[in-house]
Amino acid sequence: MNETAIAVAQRLQASDSRTARWVGSDALRELTSAKIARHVARREL
Repeated sequence: MNETAIAVAQRLQASDSRTARWVGSDALRELTSAKIARHVARREL
C-alpha cells in the first residue's frame, strides 16, 4: 500500500496544479521519511 501511496504522491507532484504539487510534495516527504519506513517494515513482518 505504501508503494501505491508514493506513486499517487509522485503523480500529484508532477501535476500542473500548484496545490496538487504542494500536496504531492508534502505527502511524498512524509511517506518516504525514516519513521514511516520503520512503521511499514514492522507491518510487513
